[in-house]
Amino acid sequence: MLAHAALVVACGDGGGDDDPSDAGPVSQQDAATPGTDGGRTDAGADGGAPDSGAPAVDCDAPIPALTMVPVTSETFSSPLYVTQPPGSTDLYVVERGGRIRIVRDGAVLDADFLDVASRLGARAPVGGDEWGLLGLAFHPQYQTNGRFFIAYTPNGAPWRNVIAEGSRSSVPDVAEDEVTEIVSIPDDAGNHNGGMLAFGPDGYLYAGIGDGGLQRDPNNRAQDLSSLLGKILRLDVSAPGEARVPADNPFADSEIWALGLRNPWRFSFDRENGDFWVGDVGNQTWEEISVVTSETAPGVNFGWPIYEGSRESPNRNGRNLVAGTTHHPPVAEYTHEDGISIVGGYVYRGSAIPGLRGVYFYGDSSADEYVRGLRYCDGEITRGPEAVPGLERTALPSYGLVSFGEDEDGELYTVYLVTGEVMRIVAAE
Repeated sequence: MLAHAALVVACGDGGGDDDPSDAGPVSQQDAATPGTDGGRTDAGADGGAPDSGAPAVDCDAPIPALTMVPVTSETFSSPLYVTQPPGSTDLYVVERGGRIRIVRDGAVLDADFLDVASRLGARAPVGGDEWGLLGLAFHPQYQTNGRFFIAYTPNGAPWRNVIAEGSRSSVPDVAEDEVTEIVSIPDDAGNHNGGMLAFGPDGYLYAGIGDGGLQRDPNNRAQDLSSLLGKILRLDVSAPGEARVPADNPFADSEIWALGLRNPWRFSFDRENGDFWVGDVGNQTWEEISVVTSETAPGVNFGWPIYEGSRESPNRNGRNLVAGTTHHPPVAEYTHEDGISIVGGYVYRGSAIPGLRGVYFYGDSSADEYVRGLRYCDGEITRGPEAVPGLERTALPSYGLVSFGEDEDGELYTVYLVTGEVMRIVAAE
């Protein structure tokens, strides 16, 4: 075991701790197929997915009218995420309290897929709502090997962030009770835990970890290569029950793939070109979205706590970026007059809404709920960010929208913590 959460079109970068300043406009800055064992395979020339033969995207096209429909008439208990295993049509809903529930043909199965409630530790008041079962990723070969991975905050002291491996039981819709910890990360406080897990196009498991939770990262964890806090990790899980460091990770003998993050609340890979999108929750003023393309040099530094968004942080306090790295600015950002806790989403690559292809969705979990989008082509935003008509949820309480999800067909979903809803994004009639 290793110990140590708008809309954008992409063609082929929790709430703040301090009072917001004046708002400004959104800024515009400037692979391979998965391995069969969760390890690396040879990448294509551009490091992305092979040519899918998909139609070209109009980088200036308007976003079509959309709406949302519930995936079931039932509600969930504080849902945080939704995903789908390879080769399945079922949806798996992650509840903060430790259960994973299956939705099949519009109904929630009686039996839980997994319940790890006994392993979890609430972190109030320091951690607030940022605790529990936070993430789920199925192995690319789940249909044959039954392996999956979860991220959670465990009970007991001291505080830790854990990534664990589980396995499907002999009953297909139920997992084995026991899970195996493969990564354990000491934490400074109860919040900023990250928790997103996803397999990249290279077959490795990626994990988002927050900066440890203390205000303004006083211990400089996000810029400390000896700490896994404030990072994106890249893990080789080809051997069951363990996580190893890939030989080509950018920092010698380290799980770290990227650094300089405060609380990466949801990241994703564009399934068509392999681009990595991440939303990082801001501190004093700025929420940000960043993208790492196949042409970006490895070892990206998103800048926190030296930078917040594209600007130098007022809380820099003489600190510097890790030697040999430069600031990788966001492609879009907004101030706390527009939202206080960004929720990163996905690039739409489904087929049900052709005019939506290539659009990146994101949102914010503040009281004024919205979903926004933008089109990103050839290294720049060509449309948006803009609110998406038909997806407004202005009557929800704070911490409503908490995640987006993507199914095997590339269709997208929204998850609402307080109301317990999971919704599918569809074309308006």
